[in-house]
Order: sequence, then structure tokens, then C-alpha cells
Amino acid sequence: HLDFAGLPSGVQIGATLEPHAFGTEIHMYVSGMRSGTLCRVFLRGPGGVRVPAGTFRYRWGDDSEAVLSSALDLSRTTAIGVQVMHDFVEMT
Repeated sequence: HLDFAGLPSGVQIGATLEPHAFGTEIHMYVSGMRSGTLCRVFLRGPGGVRVPAGTFRYRWGDDSEAVLSSALDLSRTTAIGVQVMHDFVEMT
């Protein structure tokens, strides 16, 4: 489980990464953003290559979790990043 630091007051983002045969399953947990906010998720692989893992729109209430996936194997992942509106947060 990863928690993102350096976020604006009241915003929380966390992630759980799970290895699978197809790559990596990503469970994103967010709260404290404006409902409808677009979130883009990616993994960073060897050499700094950014591998997209999908997008979701944050919704208040029960929809605070999104399940995404990436073809990048977890053992080759060096970071996870989330782009929220115009802000960028990366966890290494």
C-alpha cells in the first residue's frame, strides 16, 4: 500500500499494487477532490518510461476506489504517478 505525500490540504490519495500474469493491478483510493475530477494514472518503468494505466473520474461517496491495470510487470515498476487536473504527484 502506498500513500502519496505533499498533497493539498484535505486531499488523500493511496494505491495498492498487485502483481498478476497480465502485469499489475492498481487499486486507487482518493478523497477530498471535487466530484468529477479526472485522474490519470501511470507506472514508471526501467529507464523512466511512463506506462499509462488508465483514467477515472473521482466521485464523492462509494465511488472513491478505482481498479486499473497496466501491462508493466510490478517487478519492473519504479514509481506510480497520478495526474489530477493540473497537479502532478509521484510516489517512488
